[in-house]
Amino acid sequence: MASHAFVIPFLSRAALAIALALAATSATAAVHAVVSLVGREFTLVRDRPAVGSNASSDTSDRFAVGSAALDDAAVLAADDVIRKVRPDVRAKLLRAGDDVAQMQEAWASSGKVDVAALLDRLGAAVDRGPGDRLILIASELRPIRMKIEYGDLRSTRVAGLGFFLDRDRVLARDAQYQTGVGVLGVFANFRVLVIDTERAAIVAEEGVSAGTAVSAGRASDGDPWNALSSEAKISALRELLTREIGTLLPDLLRKPGA
Repeated sequence: MASHAFVIPFLSRAALAIALALAATSATAAVHAVVSLVGREFTLVRDRPAVGSNASSDTSDRFAVGSAALDDAAVLAADDVIRKVRPDVRAKLLRAGDDVAQMQEAWASSGKVDVAALLDRLGAAVDRGPGDRLILIASELRPIRMKIEYGDLRSTRVAGLGFFLDRDRVLARDAQYQTGVGVLGVFANFRVLVIDTERAAIVAEEGVSAGTAVSAGRASDGDPWNALSSEAKISALRELLTREIGTLLPDLLRKPGA
């Protein structure tokens, strides 16, 4: 069976830590593989007033991230949870090939993951014995929800990670007490699934709509897109992923049958 994913060697902990962990773990311990498909691209959503009405019209474009940094961050966040919640199992961190990542296009719109097709595509990279699991982190089509000081901002339905740009909205103040005309939102819409690989069945899952917004007042030129530097934009997405996975996954792994 061909495999379209591989173990990420550089994500493993220090060699000594690995040796100690393997020595302490039975050779028959269950394996929890982890793969993230959510971090390959981001969506830029622009809020524009609709002509002739008080409503708004969103337009969006998708862009490649250009590296595996966000997927790797998601996988590492899951690995941290596994080590704390399920120290009896052995984690295997995967990075998926392009053909695996492309499968989530259909899942995001339908809301249904084709588990059998996914496992077939991952092949030998995933263990399939009793107790073995695959933790999948994938994009999901959900409403954008960005937390601000007083409540939250909401917008159109988008799958995955991205940024929301509104050049007209006034944010009273953001986390750094900045104000200004224009808002840059950072959002993450995804689903975490725990899959029993022996039975090809989903045993636990939950979706996430998370985000935050910053004021254009942070930008020296007043442009909301420049409220965060390029590095800060990626860091904000990474922090969202890490935080939400760290919050959600422990409860999923504690569910009966998971």
